Order: sequence, then C-alpha cells, then structure tokens
Amino acid sequence: MSAERRKQLLAGVLAVLTAVGAWRYFWPDSAVVPAATAAKRATPGDVLQPPVDVSLDALEGSRRGPDDGGRNPFVFGVRQAAATDDGARRPVTRRPAGPETAPVLLPPGPPPLPPIPFKFIGLVEGTAGTRKIAVLSDSKGLVVHGSEGTIIDGRFRILSIGTESLDIAYADGRGRQTLRLTGQ
Repeated sequence: MSAERRKQLLAGVLAVLTAVGAWRYFWPDSAVVPAATAAKRATPGDVLQPPVDVSLDALEGSRRGPDDGGRNPFVFGVRQAAATDDGARRPVTRRPAGPETAPVLLPPGPPPLPPIPFKFIGLVEGTAGTRKIAVLSDSKGLVVHGSEGTIIDGRFRILSIGTESLDIAYADGRGRQTLRLTGQ
C-alpha cells in the first residue's frame, strides 16, 4: 500500500469517527442513561409510599353542612370570634350602627323631553264671540300663531290660552308646559 493511499484511508476513518462522535454528542440516545446519572436523579420522594389505611366507618358518619362563618359580604363590620356548640370559636360580624334598610335603586326611566322652544310674545283678541289667538316666537326668529287646539310647527299643540299665559304640549300629549307672556 502506498503512502498516499494510507493517508486517504486514515483521513476517511478519522472523518467517520468524528461524525459518529458528533452524532452521539448532539443527539444522545435517551433510552441509554448511564447508572451514575440515574442515581443522581433519584430523590427520597420518588420512593413509593405504602397506601394509607382508610377507616370506611368514619366516612359513613354524619357530616356538617357548609359554614359561612357569619360572613356577610354586603355589610361592613368587624369580625369577632364566638363559641359554637362544639366549643370551637367561629368569627362573627358585628354590624355598624345605622339604617338597616339598603336604598332601593330603580332602573332609569326614559330621558326627559326637551323643553318647548317657543316664547309667548302676544295675544290677539277680537270681539266677545271670537277666539283668542296666541302669537309665539322661537329662538330663530320664526313667528307663528294659533288658537286653542291648533298644532304649531307640526309638533306642538296649544291646549289653552289665558290672558297672561298659555299651556302648550307635544302633539301626542306629553311634556305639558306653561308659557308666560313676555312681550319680547
């Protein structure tokens, strides 16, 4: 065998051994664990304990129901211990002095209606047999008039006209207001 051939064979064997060593180092087989490593992992808690002897007669005895301990989450107070029938001390809540009834919260109703945007600025009266006519103005300068029962602006109805005031409401009867004669 020539020297060149030996070098190639030795380089090939060295490459295979390096590949096998790298394979074992980076991807060790988890099934094969050295005994020294397994001994290090074992702890005294890993040893199986024998089962505890259970008294089945004690399980069939009478049981106490749930106990709230005198706790009331809706009352603020100091908890004190009180003796029970079996001699144990149980906390008790002492309520502070004050009203015993909680305020009743009602659901909110519908929002209130907006105020009627008119001012009563004048009154037209004829002879004794004619009806009174009210003159109204809104904030934009629009002047409207009408007698009792007339619907104004398509939304409001004049209910009654007096000498110094008039009653007006929404056309459906809600939101009744009294407007005083301002003369402005």
